[in-house]
Amino acid sequence: MYERKTFFDVGGGQMLIAKVDKIIELRKARGLNQKKLSEKAGLPVNAVFRIETGAYTRTQDLRAKAIASALECKVEEIFTSDQEAL
Repeated sequence: MYERKTFFDVGGGQMLIAKVDKIIELRKARGLNQKKLSEKAGLPVNAVFRIETGAYTRTQDLRAKAIASALECKVEEIFTSDQEAL
C-alpha cells in the first residue's frame, strides 16, 4: 500500500527553514545553551549557533529531526518546509 509522505518525513534530503524564535524559546525553556543543545542532538558544537544566527538559512531534515528530538518536540514545531514558506 502506498504511504503518503509529508514534508517532515526524514531521510528524503529535504531542506527545512528554521523557526529561530521557537528554537530559542524551547532551548531556553529546557535550560540548554547552544553548545549543549548541539551536543544533545549529536551535532557539531556550533550547529545550533549557526542556525540561530542565520548563518544557515536551510537545514537538512536529519539535523532538524535531531534538534527536535533533543528539544522533545515535533520537527514541524521548529522548522518549516521550503514549500510551506512560499
